[in-house]
Amino acid sequence: SAASDVYKSQGKTIMLLSGTHTSGATAASAEITILGESGAVLDVGKTASYAIVLTGSAQTVKQLEIKGATLKAVYISSIASNALVESCEIHHCVATATAGYGVGAIGDGSQVKNCKIHHIGTVLDGETSTSGEAFGIYVGKNCNDAVVSGNQLYLCRKAPIRVAGYDATVKSNYMWACWSGIDANSQKGGLWKDNIVEYCGEGAYVKHVTASTVSAPRFEYNTIRRCWQFYYHSEGSPTAYSQQC
Repeated sequence: SAASDVYKSQGKTIMLLSGTHTSGATAASAEITILGESGAVLDVGKTASYAIVLTGSAQTVKQLEIKGATLKAVYISSIASNALVESCEIHHCVATATAGYGVGAIGDGSQVKNCKIHHIGTVLDGETSTSGEAFGIYVGKNCNDAVVSGNQLYLCRKAPIRVAGYDATVKSNYMWACWSGIDANSQKGGLWKDNIVEYCGEGAYVKHVTASTVSAPRFEYNTIRRCWQFYYHSEGSPTAYSQQC
């Protein structure tokens, strides 16, 4: 379709019209919102690395179904800030590269809220993923103050949510049927609270964290059930940060 048939601009809101579309987008302008009309699907297939790339400040992706991509379906780049991905369904990302993410967040202040993310790097439904790791949401090492809340994540081959950044808040997410559940790998500071994990190989996977009250993430009031084990490997005692789980 021609661009005019796919997108409808309303000021700083870009509406993706109902139907299935195959061309990805890079948003550079500040405060742009990419909004899906009811029935809008962005399917970039199994060859494109990204479906949507955010590179500006205060950008939003909302109410959109996104599928395909081999690296990151939605990529919040390091030069983006205060981006929001909300009320989207992201699924069937093949992850044939080094790693694959439903949402890859590197920019400071990234937020992922109330999304459904599934079939990331799986080998179900005809997918042929070869990557060693795939995550529903990945908060990168240089990302500060991310918020990940209210999401449903399942069938993500490595982990539903992995946090490696600084001072992230991960709360009220429901995660099931993944290799691990809570996944804090090199995370500094931050809080995991009120999350539910079920039917995962490892209910929690805590690795390369420093166990001190200053730099360790906190875990409060999370529910982990029907999982195989808890994995812990760090540079200190776990007692400094294991609280009310």
